[in-house]
Order: sequence, then C-alpha cells, then structure tokens
Amino acid sequence: MKNKFKTLLICVSLLFCFQTSTAQIFNFDLWKLRNDWGWFDFERANTARFSMYMGRAQKRTMLYMNLIRQDEKKFSELITDPYLATHPKLEKKLKVELSNKSKHMLYPSFRLWLAAAPH
Repeated sequence: MKNKFKTLLICVSLLFCFQTSTAQIFNFDLWKLRNDWGWFDFERANTARFSMYMGRAQKRTMLYMNLIRQDEKKFSELITDPYLATHPKLEKKLKVELSNKSKHMLYPSFRLWLAAAPH
C-alpha cells in the first residue's frame, strides 16, 4: 500500500511539473528575465500564468506584450537588442518606435479565447 502511494505521489508531482501553467516557471530564459526585470514587475506583467486553457506560446506572447507596456526601453535592452544582435538582417524590418504612455496590462479572457478557438 505504501509503495502504491509513493508511486502515485511521484506521478502526480511529475505531471504537475510538466503542466503548461507551471512550465513557464521552469524555463531558464524566463527565470533570467525575471531576475533582470525585477520580480514584482515581472509577476505583475505575467497576467496569463494561471490561465489553464492557454498554451505556452500564448501565455508568453501576453507576457511580452505586458512587459513592453511597462517599460519599452528596458524591454529593448533585455530582449530586442540581444535578439537583433544575433539576427542583423532583421534589424531594418523590425525597428519600431514603442510607446507605453497610459497603457494598461492585458488580461486573458476565456470567452474571447473560446470564440477564437475554431479559427
């Protein structure tokens, strides 16, 4: 009986670790970005972290949009500039002026996601 309980506990913990909602926590690049950005501001921008219905790419897109709304200069220094340094051909195409004046955080909406799912 104890052996079955231990096996069940290990399986549940492994499933929890690889679930998409907690997978954002274990990504090294997001961990580094959280440390560089600042824990409080990063968590405030990560509004989709508990949305179980969204995929990892959708959550990360919403996180990046919220980070850029918080501080566009910091976003440019930490994310955009290193990416463009490794891909110099894209620099001319992707340079855009960013402005975050009076921008609110984006929040996930299950009804909007459900309406867009068939498309």
